[in-house]
Amino acid sequence: MDDGLNFDVEETEQQSNEIWNTREITVFLLDSTSKMFEKRSDDTIFFQLCLRCCKSVFMNKIIGSSSDLLSIVFFGTKEHDPGDQNPKNIVTFFEPQQPNASVIKDLNKMINSDTCDDFSTKYGHSDDYSLADLFWHVSSLISKSPVKVAVRKIILFTCNDNPLHNDTMKSYQARKKAEDIHNLQIELDVIPLGEHFNGDLFFNEIMQIVNGPNSTVPKGTSKIEELLEQTFRRDSKKRSIANLTLNIGNDIRINVNMFNFYRPLRIPSIMKLDNKMNEQVKNTAQTYNSETGERLLKTDVIKYYETGDKQIMFTVQELERFHMNVAKGIELLGFKSLSELSPENYFKPSSFIFPSEDKIKGSSLLFTTLLRRCLEKQKFMLCYIVSRVKSKPWLAALVPQEEENNMPAGFHILYLPYADYIREIPYPPQSELTPEKVDLFKKILKKISFQYSPSVFENPDIQKHWANIEALALNYTEPRSITDETLRDYSQISERLGGLEDEFVDTFFPTTYNPEFEFEKKRTFSDYSASNKWKLAKFDPEDPDYVEKVARGGQADKLTVPILKEYLLKHNINVKGKKQDLLDRLFESLGIKSS
Repeated sequence: MDDGLNFDVEETEQQSNEIWNTREITVFLLDSTSKMFEKRSDDTIFFQLCLRCCKSVFMNKIIGSSSDLLSIVFFGTKEHDPGDQNPKNIVTFFEPQQPNASVIKDLNKMINSDTCDDFSTKYGHSDDYSLADLFWHVSSLISKSPVKVAVRKIILFTCNDNPLHNDTMKSYQARKKAEDIHNLQIELDVIPLGEHFNGDLFFNEIMQIVNGPNSTVPKGTSKIEELLEQTFRRDSKKRSIANLTLNIGNDIRINVNMFNFYRPLRIPSIMKLDNKMNEQVKNTAQTYNSETGERLLKTDVIKYYETGDKQIMFTVQELERFHMNVAKGIELLGFKSLSELSPENYFKPSSFIFPSEDKIKGSSLLFTTLLRRCLEKQKFMLCYIVSRVKSKPWLAALVPQEEENNMPAGFHILYLPYADYIREIPYPPQSELTPEKVDLFKKILKKISFQYSPSVFENPDIQKHWANIEALALNYTEPRSITDETLRDYSQISERLGGLEDEFVDTFFPTTYNPEFEFEKKRTFSDYSASNKWKLAKFDPEDPDYVEKVARGGQADKLTVPILKEYLLKHNINVKGKKQDLLDRLFESLGIKSS
């Protein structure tokens, strides 16, 4: 019988990250024609910029999604993969697999090369390649994936906006293969290199065939920062964490997908390895009958909840029924004005819902209509939400979001606290501030305020952890330096404040205030080291008043019992008892209060 009855059905981290643990495969296609290797005015080479983007994605995958599969394919080369059946002018540099230290080292060699002559010698360059063969080769690589993947992506880097040079046959074949990629549910993204890249010449049409009519090639760029941003944006996971049904009443339901904008990144847990085989060891727990030693099944265990002086027994099946009281989904409770939603009701990070046609046809139309009406009326929907089976319902507000540049139209899920979670916090009495002081502080806050974004501040502990692993795996002499962005930049704060800094001191502090004055620090136990500890006073044992001087000097406990007895006998004082008794009599005779 188990006394660990647990009524808390809060979803575990493993459950909440379930969808994130599904794998995806991304294949990077790198244009390897001679134009990609020309050194530009700023001494950069397009091909090396592409390699740096790939390396950054590989490094981030190792940290955030190590189970995902990555691959790199060069096209526009003279060489090709071994075998007559493989297409010409295409080389598979890295087969689809999990990123590792070996490929990072190979990428570093090519990135650090001044002219990439080794690449030209090994693979060569050629403009006579077929995009149809390239798409076929990539789809073949993805289909041969050794593990099941949920998302398939192709990211193509090129500086040539018209690669087929108006070749009608090759263009037709490329379009047909693009349709095949669409049918295989493979996403395609093109990263254009160069400010004058014109997607209308060819790639916009290919993108629309694969991804839909609204898909186009982004604006071309030559800056590594913008290339990295475009690459990460296309490589980021956009999978929903839950598929739910929004019930708005009268058997009217809308199918929606639920998303989280941010996911906390944590240091990986310690992995236990077998010291002989170097393989991961998994912990397993078994329950045994303490009397017979018989192994028990999960259904044999009975849990109990103690109330009063009685134990209420529950089987595992009965406990599971407690979790089935509320069905998974979103249940509409009513509408309220947006003005009634207070920031003080913030409870935990929000989520986002977007319509899905997977299970209920017409969900997008009804969802859009509901969203538009909420925006017009300035209302939010009050509801309760159960995102997973066996998880408890949360009270939430569905706040409408109009479509903007980087934000789709949909509803934000703002989780609200229950009444039990709201309590009064006692504040200590505060002194009243004059309007002048309040206005001064408003000016200061305006000067040092900035627009906060969680992505700007990285956890320094996690960064140091991975920097050490990176240095160990790639044989660096020392880890790369980490800048702690969470620390204040006092020089920048002073520069922004200008004269307000002195005005603040003059307003809030008295004229006698000295900012450079250091208060005497309270000494701690560690300050009393062997070198600076209190020196004991030295007395001459031959002195007739030795005992009295030691006692009055606060060091009577240093006197030995024989010395104490000798002194007491001289003064006709009883010498029976323990040392503390002797000390008490000594203090009494000298008129000293014992501590």
